[in-house]
Amino acid sequence: MKRPARTLAVVSIGATLSTASLSVGGCGERYVRDPVSSCQLLQANRGNIDRTSGSDLVFLSRDTPAIGDALNAYRQRITIPVLGGIGAGALVAGFVNGFATDPVTNPAARTSAYVLGGGAMGLFAVALLLAYTSRAPAERARHTLHWWADRCQQ
Repeated sequence: MKRPARTLAVVSIGATLSTASLSVGGCGERYVRDPVSSCQLLQANRGNIDRTSGSDLVFLSRDTPAIGDALNAYRQRITIPVLGGIGAGALVAGFVNGFATDPVTNPAARTSAYVLGGGAMGLFAVALLLAYTSRAPAERARHTLHWWADRCQQ
């Protein structure tokens, strides 16, 4: 009788891992563009490179040397609100835990509220750090795209 429960646990762990790998990997989407059309697209949008958003920067930089920096900047920008939302949820859970229970008589509740609050502050700090560091890869990608648009062959 324990065999189906173990199988169910293995299947659920496998499904969780595959979902996590798809969300991190961008759902396996790979779009390959030939170098000639990449060059034409960059030269047509040369004036818009400095004003593009993160997703447009990734689209423009496909099949160019700037794709690594563009993806780095885009993923950092996507991670900032996610970390902020998780941190806000942890902070609310810590407040509810601290107010719903008596922290004087229940030291475990007090400790968990402190841990949730501290974790929330840590997540907010990481989100601020990502906001600060995501500008550099975006600027490197834009600089590389300008360089690539000047030197690519049609």
